[in-house]
Order: sequence, then structure tokens, then C-alpha cells
Amino acid sequence: MRRYAAGTHVRGGLYLDPTTGRTAVIPRSGGRLEGADTWYVRVAIPLPLALLLAPLAGALYVIALPLIGLDWMAVSLCRWIWNAQPIRRAAAALFAAPRARPGWGFLMGGRRPAQDSGPKNASGPESKATKETP
Repeated sequence: MRRYAAGTHVRGGLYLDPTTGRTAVIPRSGGRLEGADTWYVRVAIPLPLALLLAPLAGALYVIALPLIGLDWMAVSLCRWIWNAQPIRRAAAALFAAPRARPGWGFLMGGRRPAQDSGPKNASGPESKATKETP
């Protein structure tokens, strides 16, 4: 692509400054490119191609914008769910080590369930004192 310095006389067409994104539309009779210390590139798109690309660009915009919004909502929802502590612990327990069986302290965030503190029966059938010897 040929570069055109600002202030030069050019023939008619569409010129683009890639550094700033500004465009200059020059009439068919020709004219000077505006600006200082910059350069332009002529964008030569035939009219039939421009008539074909314009509706495609609009359709892409209409289709892509809702998809970008849905993607943004899905990412936000996933971040919100992942930041919930009990769900994060359960997911970590499932995906980090599928065969591991973490204890109550891990799954409940350090809290232990209530323990049964009933009396221990030492004279049960499995105690050695109650075994009969022949």
C-alpha cells in the first residue's frame, strides 16, 4: 500500500490514517489531505463490493451484539457461583481428587457436626472381660 503524507494533493477517494483511525473523503476532482505529521493510505473498494459488504457488516453487528451480551452474562453468573464458598469447596472436592473423601472440617468450612457424647459401654459383647473361658 502506498502512503500519502498529510498536505499532499491526491485524487478522489477514501483515505485512512491507520495511526489515529481518522478518515478523509476526497471528492472526485481531488484535494489535499488534512493534518500534519501524519500519513494516509488510500482505501480502494469497488462500489459493488461495498454494496455487498455493508449489509453483511450490519448483519454481523446485529447477530454478534446479543451473543456478546449473553456471553457477558454467562461469565458473570459463573464467577458469582464460583465465589460462593460451599459450592467452591464441593467442586474442589469433586474435581481435585475424585476418589478422595475429605472430612467434615473441609466440607463445612472448619465446623464439625455435633458429636454424640453418650456413655461408652465397656461391658459390650466385644469386650474381653465378658468373654467366657472354658
